[in-house]
Amino acid sequence: MNCEMFEDWMLEEIEGSLPAGQRAVLNAHLAACGSCARAAADHHALDALLTASLKPPQVPSSFAVSLPKRRSALRLPAWLDWLEPVAQFATIALLALALPRLWEVFRLTFPLH
Repeated sequence: MNCEMFEDWMLEEIEGSLPAGQRAVLNAHLAACGSCARAAADHHALDALLTASLKPPQVPSSFAVSLPKRRSALRLPAWLDWLEPVAQFATIALLALALPRLWEVFRLTFPLH
């Protein structure tokens, strides 16, 4: 495994989204690779610095009242509600029609024997 892959894993680890198995592999790599260990330490230091220095925005209490009104004003007309399910159906239908041909191309390109 190369160090570039571990860079992505380091960021996922900071976010808390790295699976436990990958975290163990990452920790083993960090123990063996000084460059990546320094990069991970820098990432953690930067994350701590940003967490300490960035304050959550102050939202006025009137915002919770005005938000539903603003959202309803931006809503699409009701007659367009059918558009998303029709687009989903069309996508599924096109995939169903294309998959047999794609399988044939794949089978001819990469024969099993």
